[in-house]
Amino acid sequence: MQMVTFAPYFISTVVMVSMIILFLSPRLGFVDLIVRALGMESVNFMGIPAYFKSIFVLSNVWQGMGYGAVIYLAALAGINPELYEAARVDGASRLQKVVHVDIPGIMPAAIIMLILNAGQMMNVGFEKFF
Repeated sequence: MQMVTFAPYFISTVVMVSMIILFLSPRLGFVDLIVRALGMESVNFMGIPAYFKSIFVLSNVWQGMGYGAVIYLAALAGINPELYEAARVDGASRLQKVVHVDIPGIMPAAIIMLILNAGQMMNVGFEKFF
């Protein structure tokens, strides 16, 4: 699972696009193999303009997921273990530990990530094509 989430962040955009084209190939892509195994007709995902927006967004999420995971895992590792011990002694359930210990513990990292990613709001991704 780590390979699937962390590797795309370190892989070049050109390689990522090539991987996506191979995955979504109408004859050889594994997505098409799954579609045909389910008894449906092959779909040329890269040839239908209506699918572009979804493919573009999902590929960007996939490529940035590893970076976010590293940041949030580091924030979780920085939470004082005594807080978990106190929650356990108080009889907190797993969900209550998440709500009252984990989320407040990663909130500073989440706010910093929000601020850093706010500048990407107007980015359309054209720099990948030039």
